[in-house]
Amino acid sequence: ETFEALKIALNQNLIVSRGELDQDLLIKSYKFSHDRIQQAAYSLISDEEKAATHYHIGQVVQQNLSPSDREEQIFNLLNQLNYGITLIADQSERDK
Repeated sequence: ETFEALKIALNQNLIVSRGELDQDLLIKSYKFSHDRIQQAAYSLISDEEKAATHYHIGQVVQQNLSPSDREEQIFNLLNQLNYGITLIADQSERDK
């Protein structure tokens, strides 16, 4: 379903695949073909939606990384979570 949505951007060369097909014949990673395209797309998202999306990404990354990988990716993880810091109401979660 997601791939069907991405096909339009792929066909217009707005995004490119970052890897090969996996065992399910799916490409799991994409990137924008140019930084300006990414910036333009990002500018269309409201600040509230940006915060929620970054926070959600941070939560997913945190849950799926092993402790050693989490330590290695700590700055990437914290950057995602910090964008959504206003959404973290629980003080113990903020401290964590």
